[in-house]
Amino acid sequence: ADRLGSRRVALGSSALGALAVMSLPLCRSRASFWASMAVWDVAESAYTAAVSALAAEVTPASWRGSANSLLNQVQDVTFGTMPLALGLLAARVGQGAALLSAAALMLGS
Repeated sequence: ADRLGSRRVALGSSALGALAVMSLPLCRSRASFWASMAVWDVAESAYTAAVSALAAEVTPASWRGSANSLLNQVQDVTFGTMPLALGLLAARVGQGAALLSAAALMLGS
């Protein structure tokens, strides 16, 4: 994020993660599944770091502790509630719909 800019890394990693999630219903082998999961994991890690850096860039120095705390709280709530919501969607509509919804949410964040 330091070399490319946190905004670019956040956008690119979000798009890459969404593509990895969208590819999961298309996986026909364990190797392709694990490859998609690995890409998703790397993209999510890059996204999390880039968003933290971006939040620090746009926040006044005196508020950075509060902004970082709020960002962590929002991420924690999301990581706790989204699997439940997407699980319900998968149970009622299907796994493909849940994965496409997750990808859309990733692109929208």
